[in-house]
Amino acid sequence: MKKSVLTLVLIALVTAASAQFEQRQSFAVNTFLSGGVGVGFFSTSGNSVGNGAGFSGGIAYGKWILQPLAMRVGVDAIMTNVNDQSRTYLFGSAQFMWDLLSAFGSIQNSRVNVLPIVGLGVYSQQSASSSTSNIHTMFGLHVPVRIKNGLSAFAEYKCFVLAQSTYADYLHAITVGATYNFLYFPYSRRSEYATHGMFEDWFLGYGLGANVALFDFKGFNDFGRYSIMPEIMIGRNYTPRWTIRFELSGLFAHNKDNEMYRYTDFHADVLFNLSNLMGFTRGRRLGIMPYLGAGPVWRYDSPNFSMCANGGLFLRYYVSPRSDIFVDAKYTMIPHYVAGGGSTDSRYGVGIASLTFGYIYNMGTSTTRYRMPIGR
Repeated sequence: MKKSVLTLVLIALVTAASAQFEQRQSFAVNTFLSGGVGVGFFSTSGNSVGNGAGFSGGIAYGKWILQPLAMRVGVDAIMTNVNDQSRTYLFGSAQFMWDLLSAFGSIQNSRVNVLPIVGLGVYSQQSASSSTSNIHTMFGLHVPVRIKNGLSAFAEYKCFVLAQSTYADYLHAITVGATYNFLYFPYSRRSEYATHGMFEDWFLGYGLGANVALFDFKGFNDFGRYSIMPEIMIGRNYTPRWTIRFELSGLFAHNKDNEMYRYTDFHADVLFNLSNLMGFTRGRRLGIMPYLGAGPVWRYDSPNFSMCANGGLFLRYYVSPRSDIFVDAKYTMIPHYVAGGGSTDSRYGVGIASLTFGYIYNMGTSTTRYRMPIGR
């Protein structure tokens, strides 16, 4: 009897350990660690300044969360010279890498690839005379060259955009390095319920609502700062949990003196469907989808052009196999010099809060959005 109990206990312990190992292993699949060194330099959209090239380097840890999309967390350092003064910049950011070759069909395990990068985060700048910290946005290109399965070399360009009160500073980093992929299985980047066909699970949407310009997160009660807010989007539901969309939004906004200006921002958003967090259930019509995104923003009455960051909550309701309706609550951070704030009172830029209502038309076959209840 004791032997039987001992055997059962051992089996239970081995099974539990095996399950924990498999869980750790499943998370580790297609995770990666990369590091590189190179040169960095400074430029600005304000007055021209003298600057010299210096050291740049960074490390990042990430995971392929979708067939075409990886998310990584990175730390970068750039040391440069501005007007004969040494400056050191430290950046911490969340970044998304987009595999264009795998975005519209099967996995492309190419030897050489080109991956656009976009990210946002915080930075700290130190010099002999001053120090500061704030929020930054980032974009760039990552070019990996596969040496063998699991190991690749890369060349990378990143541009960190630092919004000042009346202009933008740009920190550029050009690096070379290596990436090690843990448990490298490129074809496992497609999950069990992921979309398969090139023309499946795409959607078009448009909405209309209102926005309000906020300074220091204040101004909801100032109705002079409210404006009409349209938005147009195209996206794809890659899995029941993950959606990627590209959106044009914005038309009018107000500066701190309540003067109206015209602007547009184009952003890429990554949406996570909380409704399907515990599984893909038949008959579930409502999708609760928080999201983050970033992209360029520009005004029509001046050459001001920069990067913005946004986040929000997207509520999507199934109406028919082709139709959805949605509510989109969003907060977009726009630099002072683009939004016409012209003041450093709002340290982190000007926020534009918006609420829009709209319609989505689903193109092709929808395999990841809704599952019809049995018997219907």
